[in-house]
Amino acid sequence: MRNRQNIRLVVTGALGRMGGTVCRLAAQDHRFSSLRGADRIAGCMAGISVCAGIKSIKEPADVVVDFSAPQALDEILSWCTGCGAGCVLCATGYTASQQAQIRQAAAQIPVFQSANCAPGVWLLAHLVRQAAAALPGYDIEILEAHHSAKKDAPSGTALLLADAVDAAGERRPRVFGRGPGDGRRTRSEVGIHAIRAGSITGTHTVLLAGPYETLSLTHSADSRQLFAFGALEAAAFLAGRPAGYYTMEELIP
Repeated sequence: MRNRQNIRLVVTGALGRMGGTVCRLAAQDHRFSSLRGADRIAGCMAGISVCAGIKSIKEPADVVVDFSAPQALDEILSWCTGCGAGCVLCATGYTASQQAQIRQAAAQIPVFQSANCAPGVWLLAHLVRQAAAALPGYDIEILEAHHSAKKDAPSGTALLLADAVDAAGERRPRVFGRGPGDGRRTRSEVGIHAIRAGSITGTHTVLLAGPYETLSLTHSADSRQLFAFGALEAAAFLAGRPAGYYTMEELIP
């Protein structure tokens, strides 16, 4: 097992909003002895050269942190399994077949996956599951807001929170937005709504509404550094781990 203070790191999606933030924080983090980046095109971020595609990186690494897109999954997993590197997957929007592919890769390398690496979101999901179990007859609506350039809607975190609702009982049908037309809901469904505006970093609210009361659980991110910090904590956690599938459940006691 390599020393966790001497981790060789690769960041994919390095020229993007989140990948660039990870690079900037990692460059100042003493746990990472080397740092390389990859993206769809070559460039430079946080003083490091970014290669066009991870296959252009010939030196081995201990961990890859991915903030690219689901389309890059094949190449990233192939590179990681080829050199035995762990993989921290922070992208969202994977298909069911890609999720199966991720699980297969975890039989060969350590894989950490989370739609959101913020400790507060992990706790929010636990609270949502507890609340949904304690208030079984309540209507549940999930609202998420992000900056105007965010591509996927709803966010991966909103779907994570919907999974937390399902974990409290049977899976509920999901309704994405309402209208035009009849907007009345059924008791068994979960409504999920996305807002895209301005430079909002990320806000998620779960409403549980019953007779004469509404419980509101909200998490707001003040900076992208929150998610980058969480991803680097996951990378340090994954370095030297045996093959397997890891989540925030293992990262946070």
